[in-house]
Amino acid sequence: MEDICKRVFLNSQYFSRLFKRETGMTFTEYLTLRRIEKAKMLLKSEGLPVAVVARKVGFSDANYFSRVFARMEGIPPSEFAKAILNTKKR
Repeated sequence: MEDICKRVFLNSQYFSRLFKRETGMTFTEYLTLRRIEKAKMLLKSEGLPVAVVARKVGFSDANYFSRVFARMEGIPPSEFAKAILNTKKR
């Protein structure tokens, strides 16, 4: 967020308030949502291991990524990937 604030010449607190008002979510919530969406795309299209997907979308800890993914999607990323693979086989 700091990088974005520097680029648009806004104070981070002001940016946070504006972002929340316009989107209905915090910048961190938005970033996490986008990362999980990208992770789903990678798991669907590239068949990469969960740890690799976690790093590619900005999570340094694959276990934390798995917990966040499961909280948001209702299933762990490994099960998500298996479900996609099973769907493709049919």
